[in-house]
Amino acid sequence: MGFNNKVVWSEGMFLRPQHFQQQERYIEYCLHERNLASEPYYWGFKNLELDTAALAIGKIRLLQAEGILPDGTPFSFPDMCDGPEPKGFVEGAVGEIIYLALPLKRPGVEETIFEEKSGSLARYIVSDDDVNDCNSIGGDPAELQTGIPRFRLLMGKELTDAWTALAVAKVIECKNNRQLVLEKDFVPPLLRSGCNHVFHAWIVESLGLVYQRADVLAERLNQPGRGGVSQVSEFLMLQMLNRYQPVLWHAAECSKQHPESLYKLMIQIVGELAAFSKSPRRPAEMPKYNHDNLRDCFEPLMLVMRESLSQVLEQTAIQIDLQEKNYGIYVGHVGDKTLLKSANFIIAAHASITGEMLRTQFLSQVKIGPTSKIRDLVNLHLPGVKIKPLPIAPREIPYHSGYNYFEMECNGELWGDIQNSGAFALHVAGEFPNLELECWAIRK
Repeated sequence: MGFNNKVVWSEGMFLRPQHFQQQERYIEYCLHERNLASEPYYWGFKNLELDTAALAIGKIRLLQAEGILPDGTPFSFPDMCDGPEPKGFVEGAVGEIIYLALPLKRPGVEETIFEEKSGSLARYIVSDDDVNDCNSIGGDPAELQTGIPRFRLLMGKELTDAWTALAVAKVIECKNNRQLVLEKDFVPPLLRSGCNHVFHAWIVESLGLVYQRADVLAERLNQPGRGGVSQVSEFLMLQMLNRYQPVLWHAAECSKQHPESLYKLMIQIVGELAAFSKSPRRPAEMPKYNHDNLRDCFEPLMLVMRESLSQVLEQTAIQIDLQEKNYGIYVGHVGDKTLLKSANFIIAAHASITGEMLRTQFLSQVKIGPTSKIRDLVNLHLPGVKIKPLPIAPREIPYHSGYNYFEMECNGELWGDIQNSGAFALHVAGEFPNLELECWAIRK
């Protein structure tokens, strides 16, 4: 006979307790299977609080807990019933995970006992309770026998197939005075993200990372005179971060989010960020969702998110401010000296003459070198750092109509001096009406 089959009710049948028990099993089975179809990760804690004072005397005690067991059994104590007896110190407990456990409902096994029996695997123990008639409050209460779940706290090595259980804590140390120390960052299976401080901290950190990166990008985009492909990429990234920031804010404020919904949100963010990172611009393989061990999937995911949001902040094109001095000399200070070894340097020039005249005359009239040697290079007519004209503006920097673009040849002895000093000087001879100059470093 099927353990969960439906009872067939017919006229004249002789009712026995088994009829109601079988019908109850059938209804519970239907509810469980229907809920399982709509929510695959239905088990976990909605609320969990341990007694930290009990740890000092070598006991693990639950003050309150609410949730659903893996077999679909809901629980809430102390509201519905008392919690399990505290788990006392046991040799070999260090490194063990402690579980909240309840015997499973199984065919051929006694489900309820009327008196406590050591070693019994009955799910319930009978309690005599006075219950009021909710439709006749003034009447006398009736005494009913109700079943109280026989919860226990067990170590992982004590669990068998006869139990359904949820992990509660992990013992990492037992001191000489038998004081127990639990793992602070332990994350049990959850139904609500807000009931565990570690999980909630992941959400808050993710929100903070997105806030910070979005603020930096917004500040960059508000700077005048910026453009090019790098600005488009930064705008698209800011648009993406602005889309997810309110969603993460809601997740941080709402403590009832399911962990899987947050997992899907975070892998979506990481997946979109991959398009802005370096080659191959595709998301790496994500850790699989593990509802029974949330740290196993969320800690690697948080690492990927931190790396993704830090990688993409690197600017491709950095404008070098050119300070105009006397006698046609401009000085550019490169704050990040690594650019002098790893970037291409572009000069953008505009004047009130034709583009062809500017292109040819600028090549012969400009001289670039270290700030300490620029006067000697000019006065003694010595060659400086060579530049070559570019047919079009590099895509990484803003395009301005009427500008000509030149690339420095970043090699030779003079460039070595520039690398050491972190600055260069540029001298323009001749007449270039309304001359405007820009300098850009483009990372290779």
